[in-house]
Amino acid sequence: MIRNRITTLLGVLALAAAALPLTPAASASAEVLDISCVGSHTATYTPPVELEPKESTGVNTTRYGPCVSLSAPGLTGYQSITSVRSRTCLDLLTTSSGTETIIWNDGTSSTVSVNRVVNVVGAVYTVTFTGSVTAGRFAGKTVVQQITAPATDLLLCTAGLGKLDGMQSTLVLTIT
Repeated sequence: MIRNRITTLLGVLALAAAALPLTPAASASAEVLDISCVGSHTATYTPPVELEPKESTGVNTTRYGPCVSLSAPGLTGYQSITSVRSRTCLDLLTTSSGTETIIWNDGTSSTVSVNRVVNVVGAVYTVTFTGSVTAGRFAGKTVVQQITAPATDLLLCTAGLGKLDGMQSTLVLTIT
């Protein structure tokens, strides 16, 4: 049932992305949209994370697409990060910064430096990444990415009432 909701949400987001203007409005200060993508983000934890810290392997996989871009029609992207460290479900609520690389389907890449801010409102988990492309395709451009997921299992974990083996999220990425 969650997969059907995610599929439906991705379809709605794809339609919304397709409707985005690819040129600035009348404002002289508006920036030209280089690319806008909807997609999915999957995080898995083995063993599942709990309230108490313990070593766990985290695998974060992000798929960017469909995307809308005048300069690169048909561009889609991918990112996968694996880390083994001591972690707790509370780590998912922390603000942080870092560098990540998006691999595009045309063989190019974008290295992005971002700040990560987390919000949980009701039962919705939202992470907003803002920063810039520091190298590769779209270098010098501004990046905003937002992932959204149900927060129910995360909230149970942070209350000490369960474990979290992963999260499925939808995302929107814009580079201007």
